[in-house]
Amino acid sequence: MKEKNARQEAILQIIGRERIVSQEQLITALEKRGISSTQATLSRDLRALKVVKQPDADGYVCYQPSRPSVRIRNGHIEAGIHGLAFSGALCVVKVTPGYAPVIASRIDGSNLPAVIGTIAGDDTILVVLREGVSHETALTQLEDLFPDISTHLSHSVR
Repeated sequence: MKEKNARQEAILQIIGRERIVSQEQLITALEKRGISSTQATLSRDLRALKVVKQPDADGYVCYQPSRPSVRIRNGHIEAGIHGLAFSGALCVVKVTPGYAPVIASRIDGSNLPAVIGTIAGDDTILVVLREGVSHETALTQLEDLFPDISTHLSHSVR
C-alpha cells in the first residue's frame, strides 16, 4: 500500500508541475524519481486519481487532475479540512472547495462502524452517524483516516 500511495502522490506532483502528454512520458518521469510502473498499473492509478486529459494553451492534450490535488501520505489523505462540528447524529465537515467528494468517498469506503454514510457537496460533507454512537467515538474513528481532524473541531467532545 505504501508503494501505491507513493506512486500516486508522485503522479499528482508530476502532472502538477510538468506538461505530460502521454502515459509513456509519465512512466519516464516516474522512473526518473526511482518509481517503476507498468502501463496497466499507471492506467489504474490515473483512473483512481481521476486524472483526465485536457487541451492546454498550445493545443496539446495533457494529463491534469480533474479536481484539486489531494495529497496522500502514509495512507492518509491530507486535505484542507477547515472545520468539524457535531449535532446529534450528524457531523458537518468543512473542507477546501473541490475536496468534499474525495474525502466523503474515503469515509464511505472505510466502512467506519460509527458512520452510516456521507453526503458531499463541493466544500461540505454531511457525515451521518449510527444511532447511539458518541461524538467522541466518531471523532476517534475519523482520526484514523485524517489524523489532524480534531484540531478543527468547533467544540470539544473530549
